Amino acid sequence: MRTAKFWRSTAAVATVACLALSACGGSPTATAESSAGGGDDCFAKTAKELDDIYGQLEGLSMDQRTAKLKELAKDKGPVTITASTNPDDAKITYPAFTKATGVEVELQSADADSGRARLVEEIKACHAGTDVFIADATEVAPMEREGWLLPLNSPNLDAIPDSAKLSKYFASDTVNVFVAAWNTKQVKGGDVPTTWEEVLAHPKAVAVDVGDYVWFATLVKDYFVKEKGMTEEQAIDLFRNAASKMIPTDGHTLMVQLLAAGEFDIIADGYQHSVQSNVNKGAPIAWKDPKPVEPIVVRPGGDAIPITADNLPGALLYIDWTLSMEHAKLSVSMNRTTVLPIEGGLDPNIKAIPVSTDLINDPDAVKKWEDLWESVIRQTGKKPLSK
Repeated sequence: MRTAKFWRSTAAVATVACLALSACGGSPTATAESSAGGGDDCFAKTAKELDDIYGQLEGLSMDQRTAKLKELAKDKGPVTITASTNPDDAKITYPAFTKATGVEVELQSADADSGRARLVEEIKACHAGTDVFIADATEVAPMEREGWLLPLNSPNLDAIPDSAKLSKYFASDTVNVFVAAWNTKQVKGGDVPTTWEEVLAHPKAVAVDVGDYVWFATLVKDYFVKEKGMTEEQAIDLFRNAASKMIPTDGHTLMVQLLAAGEFDIIADGYQHSVQSNVNKGAPIAWKDPKPVEPIVVRPGGDAIPITADNLPGALLYIDWTLSMEHAKLSVSMNRTTVLPIEGGLDPNIKAIPVSTDLINDPDAVKKWEDLWESVIRQTGKKPLSK
């Protein structure tokens, strides 16, 4: 099961590893300090290089900045990106970046857990490997707490809405939007849910993803408690009472595929881009016809530069590009939800609530809600469906 418990073990591993390094003990420059507010001599070279680059970029226009970064990246080779990018998306996104900048991409494809494990090993060895790490904000934030990220400074950050600006150490160019969806052959008329209460009270099978404690916690705290006036315990009981009808699944893509195949009536926490992509292909599913279940829950992504990055100008070029209007339009064409204000981005007419910030910044809150969600999943009494 994909959980935050990974961090309660690997954080300790990284701490021990740092103590074991003979070079530990220094601190990087003031401008390019790591997210821990300090650092080790083995990372000071990277911090100083980033400091020098930011100095060269200061006062430049966006076009001048891009030209300068291209010049600095010219002899650096490819930018190494660790991400769980969908293979179809990767075939479009990374060649488009190379076409725009001239910088090749070396993709290390990995799910969030494997990617983070790889970074831990790189940090343990002070080994230059990943230049850009891409995952959900809730998966990147623990890296900030451990001091494993370098600060981002991009003019394109100015266009990002405040709801997606969660840190100066990672940027959000797209968001994952959790939506309820239903099979239109099996759920019709008055049975189509219009509220979260109706989703949870549906008499037949409702699928949920085993890893979505952030969706669960945000609905409990910011919808059922804040908006509906329930106590936290009353709100959690809604999920516990629905557990016997829940079908746990391990993977959002699989969940949508099984919904389209009629394996269950409703999915409670599908990704909007995956659901809409299947709608566009003619699958018998819907999420906003006649209207969406509101509020939808929004979880920003996180693009970050680790403290072991080698190709810093290439990494900064990628961050700048991924926050550009060019990339936003490309994201929409792939049914991704961009944070920029364009058609196909977040729909301002649909009520949305962002993931609770304590699920980004507070490890104790993460543990609490992860454990609560795991208890709901266990209460289903079913083995999670997986590929």
